[in-house]
Amino acid sequence: MGFFNSLKGQVGRDTGRRISNSIFGNKHAIKYQRVDADNSDNVKRNLKIQRDNELEILEQERENKRLKLEDKRKYKKLEYEDQKNRKDDLEHEKNITQIISTKVPQKKEDLIDVLNELSMMISANPWKSALEDDNKISNSYSDAALKKYEQCLYVLKNRFPKEFEIIYFD
Repeated sequence: MGFFNSLKGQVGRDTGRRISNSIFGNKHAIKYQRVDADNSDNVKRNLKIQRDNELEILEQERENKRLKLEDKRKYKKLEYEDQKNRKDDLEHEKNITQIISTKVPQKKEDLIDVLNELSMMISANPWKSALEDDNKISNSYSDAALKKYEQCLYVLKNRFPKEFEIIYFD
């Protein structure tokens, strides 16, 4: 008997919903309903708008990822250039220290050899515009070579004042 009472109740509910839907339309419809032809255009339009919005969001996410990747590449490139500049600066400092630590020879032949070598160093590393920071280190190398050249020339003039090479190096 419980089954037939349940069946009567279910049939009554379904009949009531059907009558209610036919009188009031979709305003009082049940949760699961058939979409009418009139309503399908709105649903299609809403789905298209939603899809377009999702595509736009995906494109923005892709663009953000691309920009982040470019930023990482730029950062790595700058970091590499910075390390290279530091390495170059250390190399210049090492070369300057080597020039400064060069002893001024006492023999005429050795002195002339050092003057020739320093002359070539100065010619190979000419002075550049001091307005740029990169050029200051390069110029300091040339300055150190010139000072050592002047020291050697001074020794040559004082120790061997009658040598004809003085005219060449002066």
